[in-house]
Amino acid sequence: MTAATVAWVDALLASLWQAPVIAALAWLLEQALAERSSSRHAIRAAALMATPVALVATWLGWLPGLVGLGGLAGLGVTELPVLPADPAAALSVLPIAPIDPPRWVAWILAAWLCGALVMTARTALQWRVVQALRRSAEPLPAAWVETVAALARSLGIRPPRVALSSACETPLVLGLLRPLVLLPAGLLHGVSPEVIEAALAHELMHLRRLDPWLHAGQVVVEILLFFNPAVWWMSWRMAVEREHACDEAVLRARDQPPLPYARALLELEAWCRRPSPALTLGLGGPSLRARVLRLVQPRRIRRSRRWAARAGVLGVVALLVVAFGRPTTPPTATLGDPLGVAWLPASVRQHEHAIARAAERHGVDPGLLAIMVYTESRGRADARSSAGARGLMQLMPSTAAEIARVRGLPSASPAQLDEPAYNLDMGAWYIARQLDRFGDDLPLALAAYNAGPGRVASYRRGESALPEETLRYQATITALFRERGLPWSPTLAARTR
Repeated sequence: MTAATVAWVDALLASLWQAPVIAALAWLLEQALAERSSSRHAIRAAALMATPVALVATWLGWLPGLVGLGGLAGLGVTELPVLPADPAAALSVLPIAPIDPPRWVAWILAAWLCGALVMTARTALQWRVVQALRRSAEPLPAAWVETVAALARSLGIRPPRVALSSACETPLVLGLLRPLVLLPAGLLHGVSPEVIEAALAHELMHLRRLDPWLHAGQVVVEILLFFNPAVWWMSWRMAVEREHACDEAVLRARDQPPLPYARALLELEAWCRRPSPALTLGLGGPSLRARVLRLVQPRRIRRSRRWAARAGVLGVVALLVVAFGRPTTPPTATLGDPLGVAWLPASVRQHEHAIARAAERHGVDPGLLAIMVYTESRGRADARSSAGARGLMQLMPSTAAEIARVRGLPSASPAQLDEPAYNLDMGAWYIARQLDRFGDDLPLALAAYNAGPGRVASYRRGESALPEETLRYQATITALFRERGLPWSPTLAARTR
């Protein structure tokens, strides 16, 4: 399983708190600012569409994930080092590599895939119903074709195709690229012309407002986040307010009083018996009586409630600013862990206080120093390399002698380099010096620690390439340093598979 897959699971779980926050903020905005149904529908639609945007942003690591404010830290998501062919690219490129996440991550992903497939199959079946309705369409009588054209022009849209069908029992709109307004075959003879015009005006207004496209986006969000109750709640509220907004727009466009239009809706409800099929926008439905009441008794929000909602909006925005404004990198040290790296083995942990003291003395991140100790010596104070490097930080005696000379210290004996506190002090000073020299560019500083600052300076001038061992060294430590706040290291897990 790749890190991108695990990141997707983290984003899905994060939507369980992100969607309610978005819904609450939308509700407060609606109470604070929205007088008209069109404004309330716009807020509800924006809130619903913002949910998958937040999902993708969390997947990409731009928003915090499920655990804390550390992005994907809760599931151990990161990009793992793979050496590219170009040595220059190895300083910054860390492609996604396979990792070994907890088993429950795979179960969540499988459950989501099954649910999304079921929802997609359900939508496909509904689409077949819509296509059957389109095939059942019959031409509209010539007398009504001109009426439809005149009504469309009065609403400021191009006349769409309008047809009759004996398969539907309520006026509806279906289709996106080639929208079709469908009227029940018996409607022309079952109600008055005023009712038919009201029904047509409502369906044409759906087209003018681009509601079919918003409805399609709504269906996609429901498929993607089918498991999220807040998403279904927002979707339901959006659908309800869409009809109110459409009624309001019809009255405004035709400049007519609400009472005749409300009477037409009531007469239409008495004629229609079944709601519109899925994936269509229909005038009828269970909310028709509520729409009539809204027309004759417009919604009014008390001033005190409006000001309370505005205060709530400011409070939620302030909380989000504070939350997202916090550093996304984990703290360098905590009371329980002076190194801030949870997954370090006991061999390194035994030196944690000496590492923390050396890091504080020379202004180095203690997590970075601990990770270097792990990479260099696995925490063994008596570690030796084939080239002669010694101790926790694998210092060459010649390098240690140069450090002592620059710092004005007595020359160190080889035995002193085996002392953890001394070795850490010298190594911390040296990496701090490289970070200062290369402007806190961690990959370059690590390369200088491993291969020497002269080799890095030559590399920067384009005179030579960095050794492959140095590229592996800097890529590994950079990846581990990025994972320092995670409960486990994907890089180490991948190496132990």
